[in-house]
Parts: sequence; structure tokens; C-alpha cells
Amino acid sequence: MTGARPSSVGDFEGPIGTTNLIVPVASSQTSISAEAAHFVFGFGNESAVEPWTDDNFIIIRNQNSAVHNCVAAAIDVPATAFDKINVRRGQYYLWGTAHLFAKVSGSESKVADIADASVEKLIGWLTFTEDAPAELPVLDLYIDNYNVPQCAMQVRRSADLGPIESFQPEEPCGCYFDFRATGRTSCEECTTSADCPDVDNGEPICVLGYCEVHWS
Repeated sequence: MTGARPSSVGDFEGPIGTTNLIVPVASSQTSISAEAAHFVFGFGNESAVEPWTDDNFIIIRNQNSAVHNCVAAAIDVPATAFDKINVRRGQYYLWGTAHLFAKVSGSESKVADIADASVEKLIGWLTFTEDAPAELPVLDLYIDNYNVPQCAMQVRRSADLGPIESFQPEEPCGCYFDFRATGRTSCEECTTSADCPDVDNGEPICVLGYCEVHWS
């Protein structure tokens, strides 16, 4: 979003989405530096950055797309994987929080202030401030569609492409995320928090069947 947000519209944080630079499967290239990307996307044929020196094979999104603008604002390409651990730990720079906009009756972005009751309920489900019905497994839908829910993050941003800061969810779901996204996790299974081993300077808690740690 560019420009100021109208005071009558609320901004509610959803899941985390990544931005990626991709190459054909057969390519010998697995990474690109921010400096190289600057010249490749800025100068094309004249970049002198091998092997990306042919405009016909440098494909970008249109200038109005979020991906185009995100990459233009900050180019950085560490490795990533299905567990998106680099994103979750703040080691991958190109990610942002989805914004869910709705008209609000007050001046603050509180779900309870959303003017339309149906929209309030939907955004409550999508932001986990209200329990969604069983037939709408929001957490699983986020993970299965390659997004990262806030509860699986260890860092956060207060603004788009802003500084990355440490973050501790009240009920972390990193272990469940790992298992759902990759089919495995190193976390211990549990039924209650009493099943979880003690951790130095942390409180072991059972979340979604796995032992998580809430650091003190």
C-alpha cells in the first residue's frame, strides 16, 4: 500500500508471505547477490553479470505488483526451504506481513471496531483473535499454501520492509508448523504441558500436540 491509510479503514496483520527470485530447474545458478541483482534488473544486457546478460530471459512482474516493488525496495536472496526457517528467524530479508483492510468505526485498528459484523468475524478468524469454525482450519490453510502464521515466527516487523526485531508469540506453533510443512519435527509430542521437559530460562508449553518453549 502506498500513501496514507484513511482513518476509516483498519489494518489487520495476517500471515507472512515471501518474495523469491527463481531460475529454471536446470540452471547452474542457486543464488545471486544483492549487488548482482541490482545490475541485472537495472541494466539487463549491459549488466556484465554472467550469465544474466540477455533481456529476453530476464522476466519480471509488472511495476504495480507487490513482488516487483518489494524486490525493487530491497534485494536479498539467502537460501530458503519448506520450513521457511530463514524467514522465521529473520535471516531472509524479502518477506512482509499480509494486510487485511476493513472499514472501522473507531480510530484504531482493532478487530472489535470493524464496522461490518460479518467482516469483523472473518478477520477475527484470519487473525486468530476469534476461534474459527471447525470446517475452516485457518492455520492449516496458511501453512498448506506456503504462508507462515504469526505464531511460527521468531521475528517481526513494525512496518513493511522495516527493521527486523525479536518476537515471542504468546502461543508459539513452530513445532506444528514444521510437522505440517515438512512432515517431521524434532519437537516432542505432548498432551499437556506437564509432558514437556524443563528448559533453562523458558516455560515449556504444549501447543497443538507439541512441546513449545515460551522464553522468559
